[in-house]
This record gives sequence, C-alpha cells and structure tokens, in this order.
Amino acid sequence: MKNLTFYVVVLIFSCSLSAQVVKTGTGWALQQNNTNKDFSHPQAMGTTYRQLDSTAEVKGTPYYRDYAIGRVFVNNSKNSAGLFRYNVYNDQIEGKKTEDEFFVYGKDENVSYVIDGKTYVVKTLEGKKTYFIELLDNNKLSFLFKPEKIFYPARKKKNSYDTDKLAQFVDDNTYFILDKKKNKYLQVKNLKTKHILKILPEDNRKKQLQTFLKDKNLKLDTEENVCIALKYYANL
Repeated sequence: MKNLTFYVVVLIFSCSLSAQVVKTGTGWALQQNNTNKDFSHPQAMGTTYRQLDSTAEVKGTPYYRDYAIGRVFVNNSKNSAGLFRYNVYNDQIEGKKTEDEFFVYGKDENVSYVIDGKTYVVKTLEGKKTYFIELLDNNKLSFLFKPEKIFYPARKKKNSYDTDKLAQFVDDNTYFILDKKKNKYLQVKNLKTKHILKILPEDNRKKQLQTFLKDKNLKLDTEENVCIALKYYANL
C-alpha cells in the first residue's frame, strides 16, 4: 500500500502528431504542456506531459517497472537512448524528460524498445495495435508476454460489517504464441505443459515436441522452458 503519482488517461493520437487528453474522473490525470514542441526522441509524439500528484492511496502500480535505461530501435537499427517505462494500464511507452515530465511514444510496428534488457514490440491483435514483451522471435513464430492491469476504484464500506476498499491495480497477464505464417495468435493463459500442448495443432510436429519434452524431462512452467520448447518446435 503506498501513495502513487499516477495518471489515468485515454490518449487519442492523430496523424498530425497531435494528442487529446481525456480525464477519467478517478482522481489522476495528465497535464499537457502545450508550450513544448522540442523533443529529443524522433519517435516521440511532439508533446510533453506533466505528472499531477494524487493524495489518494492505491495498491499496486499501473507500470510494469519504473524508469530504466533503454534504447529505441527503428527498423531494427539503433536510434535514441534514454530512460523509459511501460505504462501497462494505458498501454504506452513513456520516455523521461524531467523529474515531472515525460514523452508518450506513438505505436509503430517498425519501432521497438529495449528497456532494462526486455524487448517491447508493437503487434496488431484483433485490429488494435498494442505492446508485447517479446520473449522469443524467429522466422516461424514469436512467443509474446502481454502484461495487463485491471483498475478497481476505491469503495466505501456499505455497512458496519464491511470495510473500506482502497483503489488498486491487479495484474491480469497472459502469453501468446504468434504463428507468423498464418498470422494467428494462440493465447496461453497459463504456463502449463498440458495447456500449451492443447492449443498447438494436432500434427506430427506436435508429436515430436511431446517426445522431446519427455526425453528432456522438460515442463512448460517457465518462460525459459517454453522458449526452449518453441525453438525446437519451430525447427521441425
């Protein structure tokens, strides 16, 4: 339980690189600094946002991690470096400008970010561009982690037997296997061998994978083990 500075917003970007900020009424917001049009990161929107403090107490955080050293890649080529963080709740990458100002980066499938050793990529899922953390990528498939946050507003107790509930952010994460040839996303809600095998197509490759897992005594219960298995599967 802690005091958080947070901003719950809906950002709608136009092709002209303008931005609209919509407050949600939860007690957090972003303030747009319209006087700033100078930005150092070429992929950032040309607008700076200022953090507004909130005195409300909240459990959890809207972020995957706090600011960390990272680098922007455009078409797999190194571009600018700086301090970045992933706002899971708003599904946006933020670049630090000052202690209370940051840039919001637009979603572009040709732009990726490596932040604190993790690679963030943009993919189109169900017609919507969204960020994933890329755990494995080759010519045939990708293994993707999709962090999600559910926000529950504060609630006052209803009677003397009840208690007040603080506002909180709750993790609701999932994984996806992307079949690049079919452009098909296979959702992996739980890292369990039985579940992952169930969503794979019934063919000879799956049988060979099952034999591989048995021979190696490999359980698909960690990201590392799933990556090992999928590398083998992709090469069949």
